[in-house]
Amino acid sequence: MVWYSPRLRPSRRGGPIARSFQWLLRAALLIVLIEALAVGFGSARGASPKVAVSLGSALPAPLAASQGRSYFVDGSGGNDHWAGTKERPWRTVGKALRSVPLSGSTILLHGGTYPGEFRWSRAGNPLNPVTLRAYRTGRVHMTGVAGKDLPAIWVYRGSGLRVEGFDIHVGSADGIRIEDSHDIEIRRCNVHHTGAMGVLVVGTGKTAPTGNRNIQLWGNYFHDNGGAFVQQDPYWAKGTHSVYWGAVSDSGDGIDHTTVGGIIANNVFYDQPYGRQLQLGSQVDGTIVTNNTFNRAYQADPAAGDAVVFYGEGTRFDTRNVLVVNNIIVDNAHHGITGSGGNAVMQTNVVRNNLAWKNRDGNFEPLYNGQIRLFTLRSNITGVAPRFMRSSSGDFRLRSSSPAIGRSIPAYTPATDLLGHARKARPDLGALEHTSG
Repeated sequence: MVWYSPRLRPSRRGGPIARSFQWLLRAALLIVLIEALAVGFGSARGASPKVAVSLGSALPAPLAASQGRSYFVDGSGGNDHWAGTKERPWRTVGKALRSVPLSGSTILLHGGTYPGEFRWSRAGNPLNPVTLRAYRTGRVHMTGVAGKDLPAIWVYRGSGLRVEGFDIHVGSADGIRIEDSHDIEIRRCNVHHTGAMGVLVVGTGKTAPTGNRNIQLWGNYFHDNGGAFVQQDPYWAKGTHSVYWGAVSDSGDGIDHTTVGGIIANNVFYDQPYGRQLQLGSQVDGTIVTNNTFNRAYQADPAAGDAVVFYGEGTRFDTRNVLVVNNIIVDNAHHGITGSGGNAVMQTNVVRNNLAWKNRDGNFEPLYNGQIRLFTLRSNITGVAPRFMRSSSGDFRLRSSSPAIGRSIPAYTPATDLLGHARKARPDLGALEHTSG
């Protein structure tokens, strides 16, 4: 937060009364500034802020709700020669993505399994995006193309798309690939048992766009991803992650491939057998990672098995200005948050107000090779367990005795949690707000 006020100069003609008034005004401005800082940098012990702050006031807004017509897809009873109406649905997702109007359309998929690679390369309207989601309570599985290195969903030089509510498992490739795109939202998906990355956000372009902007992950589950190619190359035991955010095709080409802005919020990452749960970089700028729960990355390779990794390759575009805040980071084989590579620009990354516990090689390791600072540590919470209901069975709700309750910084906390429960004025850390029910 930057505060600016014109300089207050004592009047040479106003006499003592005017000068006294000016000093009082200065004092009042100072009090306002102190109270604002108390809100932004509230006590690590969860003391009540002196000034009310709206939940999520410092976060990027989700994409707007889609306001156009609805179109329908039925993988077993539809026909791509029909009109895509409720009574005459299309058969394939690809047909729908190619055909719907770009402003505000909603594509509703009947329950079932949809194999194939579905590409979005259209310029949608971020203020009235296209939404792709399941119809009613139907469970939709997206499985990619069997035996081929093709994701289930590939957003390539596209914009204005929301993907919501799918079960995505692609045994031989990435679940979702987002490439040189902007204003894309992935919400309420279960991304698991992919052969490579659960979600890959990558910049590859030689001409604009060369990177990504405002990619958003809200309220997803990520688990059991990666490892399909370990037999061919042991590198992939450490090189495939649940989310790889800000990858680049070539860090040495001198082109800015940065993934700019965006948010990773209210997600649960657990049981990651390969690589890391979340890798940030090599080129990221300004992403916020908030109110996620990270539990159990367990790859034995010492270059993997971490919850969150900051990565750089020594270029001027290295990962920078990232904020990791309000997360719970527990029971990982190596580090809670660490990283590698990089240069001095990476010290602009901030790790603040996270609860970290039982990460075997250390909760936070901000230095690479003891020299390069990959992130700056603020106040965090260590030495206490988060007290989940039952993490061994995937229940990451908080017990009433959890030290994570009431400890989240409100300005960086979404208004609702992963399950849609309203968060309290003094919200909880992690993806799931404690409820009395």
